[in-house]
Amino acid sequence: MLKKKSIIELIKFFFVGGASTIIDWGLFYLLAIALSIHYQTSLVIAFLCSLVVHFSLNKKFTFKSKSNRIVLQVSLFSLVVVIYLSLSMSLMFIFVEIISLHKMLSKVLITGLLFFVSFTLHKYLTFNKKWFKLPIEKSSNKSD
Repeated sequence: MLKKKSIIELIKFFFVGGASTIIDWGLFYLLAIALSIHYQTSLVIAFLCSLVVHFSLNKKFTFKSKSNRIVLQVSLFSLVVVIYLSLSMSLMFIFVEIISLHKMLSKVLITGLLFFVSFTLHKYLTFNKKWFKLPIEKSSNKSD
């Protein structure tokens, strides 16, 4: 059973994901459908453009990360993204080329399938509060 805090984070992650997804799907539609750019190329471009919004909003709003170890966090975020993108591209190939589903329907299904994978990886890897605790300031007030 999820704790209340985790449920709130999951809900926030859903809405942040929604904003990122609108950017992702909108660009994918524009590139793949309207401009007839290959669906895999369109997938990568749209996905990368939505990442800035996804990282920033999840860091500040969803997980309230105050870590100043931004390089490490972005590195972990990138690792999760590579995992997500690899799964997404593999599933997209299967859905479009093997099962013959429409590109946009495939995109919707894949997003739903990978939602909980993404949340779990970001919560426990990218924005893990135990790993990114700020150093405790030493008190100048000594009590003997």
